[in-house]
Amino acid sequence: MSSSTLQAEVCIDDVQKDTDISGYVHIVTSEDILMDEITAKIYFEARGRMRGFTKDIATIAVINAPIIIKAGEENILPFSCPLDEYVESYEGQNVSFTYNCEVKMHVDEDDFKKLGLNFMASVKSFLTSDKRLRARTQFEVIDRQHTYRVKEGTYDFGLKLNYVLPIAVGIIMSMLFIAFTQDNTIWYVVLGIIVIAAVTYGIHFYLEDTLGKLTMTLENVDETHFCCRVEKTRKFKLKEQFVYYEIIEEVEDRRGTKTTTYRECQYASLRKEMKNFSKNAEFTFEYPTRLDYATLKADTVEIYWRMCLTGVSSLGLPLKYTATFKVKKDRPIPVEEGQKALKSNENDTKLLNK
Repeated sequence: MSSSTLQAEVCIDDVQKDTDISGYVHIVTSEDILMDEITAKIYFEARGRMRGFTKDIATIAVINAPIIIKAGEENILPFSCPLDEYVESYEGQNVSFTYNCEVKMHVDEDDFKKLGLNFMASVKSFLTSDKRLRARTQFEVIDRQHTYRVKEGTYDFGLKLNYVLPIAVGIIMSMLFIAFTQDNTIWYVVLGIIVIAAVTYGIHFYLEDTLGKLTMTLENVDETHFCCRVEKTRKFKLKEQFVYYEIIEEVEDRRGTKTTTYRECQYASLRKEMKNFSKNAEFTFEYPTRLDYATLKADTVEIYWRMCLTGVSSLGLPLKYTATFKVKKDRPIPVEEGQKALKSNENDTKLLNK
């Protein structure tokens, strides 16, 4: 007599915010099989260029008592559990956040002896050490019914350190010392490093004092746009002035004795040219269409947004200001409300420019 065959597949419905995780186990067998126990385990998993980790979400009893899996029938066994706090699914360059469902099926011992396993090739199923059948599936948790919304308020820009000129000065001074003293020692390399550090911070603080404080005010316009008003305390002009925002993925790898940080730009908006920055300026930016870029902090992984202002000084030195801001998911703003906000921004700008 030929062995019984059993096919099993786990399916998860599309998961949204404020809804349960729901799914079902699909089992088909060639003979009646007694199942003593079926459980589903939901867990979150983070992988990438860092120390990965998993977090158990729930363990669900798919059946509460032994049942007979009828031969030749489409046996659909549903299950569900609430989803409270969660991190959205994400696939980046250095890290990924995924959700998994693992179902374990305990076949009655008498039926297990006659069972031959012929699982569908697309399903990763196998036998556990305690003679339980296991089937897995991976699924996404993405908030598709909401839109981005910046945290409104005023943010300070910070001037990024520029090492081009200091490094050049340090190398030149080291070479001059070696040339005049005819002594090629490590001390001149150390001197060059000290000069680089001193010149870097000297130029940085000089530029910050000369250019003055630079801030931005963010306001939501509608479900697809937000407004950025750039303001400064002193009048200055830069050549090739542009404003844009970036979405940065930052991962800290602490697996070894030395911590390594991987930083990748996942998205950059269109650049807005600042043709006249003697006065305050205002721009409207569009949110990205990809839905998993909201700011977050999970263990050693961070996703953050930053506004960038770039330009070239009169001495030819490239400058870059950045200001980090938060963006969350929220319900779409009514069109009428967005139009009022945009009109209010325009009126404020007219008053500032007078």
